[in-house]
Amino acid sequence: MALSIFIRPLSVILGISGLIQGLILGAVATLALLTHLCIITVESNNSEIHFFPLMVGIYFQGDDCHVYNTTTVHEILPNIIRPGWLFYWFICYIVISLLWVVFSIVIMCGPIYKKKKLHYFLVPWIILTLGICSVDSALTLYFGYDFADYQSILLSDDAVNLPTLLPIVMVTMAILASKGLVLWLLNLLSVIIAFCITWNYVVHKEDNRPLFLEQAGYLDSSPIDAFSSGIFEVRKDIHLSDAAYARFSDLDAWPRIDFRSFEVEDKYTA
Repeated sequence: MALSIFIRPLSVILGISGLIQGLILGAVATLALLTHLCIITVESNNSEIHFFPLMVGIYFQGDDCHVYNTTTVHEILPNIIRPGWLFYWFICYIVISLLWVVFSIVIMCGPIYKKKKLHYFLVPWIILTLGICSVDSALTLYFGYDFADYQSILLSDDAVNLPTLLPIVMVTMAILASKGLVLWLLNLLSVIIAFCITWNYVVHKEDNRPLFLEQAGYLDSSPIDAFSSGIFEVRKDIHLSDAAYARFSDLDAWPRIDFRSFEVEDKYTA
């Protein structure tokens, strides 16, 4: 088995996927970080609760921001995720996404493939993708716990003091953390594909690509020895008549080329 012809195109596809997701993820995490630091502000209406200000107030606003008063929510749901805790997750996302973008660009580069160094960069790419999947899974579970806490007090008297949009905010955050589950599954599949092509690349990167006729079964896989017994020696597994064998084995019977006149002479036809 030789080096798979699909390694190069699959590496490009994986690189494009990681590059696009890394850029988007890094941009979103940066916006969330700036919102937490109150550099990006969100206006809210004190007389009416809207979805986006509520989501920012519950999960993103810093101590100096005044997007939404979360005192009542934190008193009723003391275990809900706090923005200060998510702040470190945003930093983690930014660092991982930046490295993800770098290695995604590298595995798409042709010189890396030609110099047989692709596996040195595919392995970190796999680790980073698994890291993204792990962080996504952890955050999805945490937002799921928030929703479970909300459901546990839903029938109590305290539930009437909570915003009606709060469960929708929790579910939305869980969906965003899991990337709609579609991208999460895509990344997991990408890890499996990247592992397979890395294994094939490491095992067969020094192999020579077989000839077309050898792939089709018309040539032996063993190399041709042109000097041991002559390149014109007839193969023993080919059955020829005595006359044909004598003519084929007689080197003098082969056409002679006169390079001065470029005329072909054959003693059988001369």
